[in-house]
Amino acid sequence: MVDLNSDGPLVKIQTRFPVKVASSDLAGTTFDKVNKPFQTYVSDSTLRVCIPKNFEELVEANWLFRLYNSVLIKQGYKSNFSTENFNTKLKTPSIDERLYLEALGVVCFSDTVPLLPRRKTTIYKGYVSGMKLWISHQKNIDSNLIKASQSISPVKYLLGDDYGRGYPNEKKIIDHIINFIKNRSFRDSEYLSNYLLSKNEIVNHYKLFIDIKNQLVTPAEKDWINSSLDVSGHNKWNYDMKLVVSANAIRSLLKSVHAEQKELKPYKKLLSSMISSRISAAFSPYSEKEKKKIKIKKTPLKALIEKVKGTVGYSAFNPTVVFTLNKMPQLQAYYPSSEENRQQVKADMDSLLSHRFGKNIDQYLFQNIFAEYSTYLENTDQE
Repeated sequence: MVDLNSDGPLVKIQTRFPVKVASSDLAGTTFDKVNKPFQTYVSDSTLRVCIPKNFEELVEANWLFRLYNSVLIKQGYKSNFSTENFNTKLKTPSIDERLYLEALGVVCFSDTVPLLPRRKTTIYKGYVSGMKLWISHQKNIDSNLIKASQSISPVKYLLGDDYGRGYPNEKKIIDHIINFIKNRSFRDSEYLSNYLLSKNEIVNHYKLFIDIKNQLVTPAEKDWINSSLDVSGHNKWNYDMKLVVSANAIRSLLKSVHAEQKELKPYKKLLSSMISSRISAAFSPYSEKEKKKIKIKKTPLKALIEKVKGTVGYSAFNPTVVFTLNKMPQLQAYYPSSEENRQQVKADMDSLLSHRFGKNIDQYLFQNIFAEYSTYLENTDQE
């Protein structure tokens, strides 16, 4: 047997030729089944693989077959020689292809998750391809969480497309390696988080923030929303990525992401409703034909809003709608035309300010909302 150990970074990979078995050990298996190159099967509770007569030469000449051979050994396969040779159409791997295969080999045989290089070299691509296969195969893990989730697959990188057209046996070999990677295990490793999106990337991808820059949201409303987020502890999602050392830890991370999305949902729902209703209100006095002209002329939204002041449509601009975030009632949306109504509005405002419903809300936030509310009442429909 030939010693096929590499002088590359995979010095720990076993590369000795699989143990040969006599065809008589394959009782009950048809000749066709055991004579087909790279066919895997189970016989007498033993994992077996049929390899071509020239397999040793293939292993010595091509890193893809060398890696495949090492995976078979690791899995405990016993081999049976086919009566046929196999002539691969693959060229001798280029330096980049060999480095890529070596990186896949590290993912195959390292006890721990390999440290991801900072530079996006070929080794980097091989590590990411391999770890993406492993991470996305774990249960209840969103593959979008993986760094370079759109990275090229081993089949496409080595054979030119995801289907391995023209290379059915070579694809079978790569698929075998892929399946091995998917089902292997790693010791807990702090390096695992390097293969995931960064904290900021997670925040952006899963929308773990509230965007209140819209001009239809007033300064007092923005301050109130920000304060509510601060009090609830959801103004900024914070997670220690160093805790992500295993598949279970990734699931815990995703659980935190989904919990944050749930907490932010009322804020997003309210903002969406406020903005949508205010846009509708600004365009409410116009026909569809007029609306098209307004859009073509790019009439400023503020100018449109000015024209709905004093109409029923302006009720969409009631700033006390933000109170609902704190389980507090929104104040009435109509103008208190009578002295009795005015006194009731004042009583409602005083009650909210004095009790604040047990919420940690600064007094100035109420005062700013009430100031805008008073202006709102002056401009809404008085009928």
